[in-house]
Amino acid sequence: MILSRTMREADYAEMVEEGKVIAEVNKAIDMWYPCQHHHRLWEYALAQKAFNTVFQGWWDLDKGTQIYKSLLVSDHGCGAGYLSPIMFWLGHHVWMYECWTFGNEEEYMLEQMRRVSLHRRKTENFAGSYEMRNRPLGSLVEADGKVDAAFCISTLEHIKDYRAAFRDLLNTVRVGGMAMITTDFAEDEEDHYVFSNLRAGKMFNKDTYEELLEIARGENFEVVGNQTDWVWDESCRLTNDYGFASMVLVRHGLGSG
Repeated sequence: MILSRTMREADYAEMVEEGKVIAEVNKAIDMWYPCQHHHRLWEYALAQKAFNTVFQGWWDLDKGTQIYKSLLVSDHGCGAGYLSPIMFWLGHHVWMYECWTFGNEEEYMLEQMRRVSLHRRKTENFAGSYEMRNRPLGSLVEADGKVDAAFCISTLEHIKDYRAAFRDLLNTVRVGGMAMITTDFAEDEEDHYVFSNLRAGKMFNKDTYEELLEIARGENFEVVGNQTDWVWDESCRLTNDYGFASMVLVRHGLGSG
């Protein structure tokens, strides 16, 4: 499966096991945020797929057992989403960065994590942890080069200086680690959505992703599998006149590309 891609409904068929994890987490915490549309499932499933691809073998899906040590994961713009609860559920150390707060998202997220903790505490040798760090993209120097996996789920398109924020995200990742973004996505920069003011000036499209990829390559990142599929057609128009896309990157050492 190409991980840096435009979303299509058929992708769900390739992420069945990841979907089961989301269902388990949802059942345990019972707090699906009312503003989240159902295609968040694609983003959360693809995040797991990417993580399992980059860090192959850390988890045995058949036996449901952890093989390698817990990793350090950051969730930039965590809001009230499920990425942090999922990674914590899987036994990792999660740093949550809320880039802004419109209401009670931080409290909502912390309650989700508390419920995961209560459930997973019963699991033998569970080693996960979590921390709310309250630092925005553009001010993450304390995390420079430390994180195994940095996620930015449906957040980057809401930041006016998205290029600087993207560089900041990349700079948190250690050599050998991964960075992943998902964003709203459409055929051009014109934002037709009635609530377009929620974005930072334009809709992300193929050209935006190509621009971000060049920035990433300048920081010694490359897309996982060296393949992209940021193609738009009408089947990608999934909600509110737009769709979604992703980019999954791994950081190489100096001189390795």
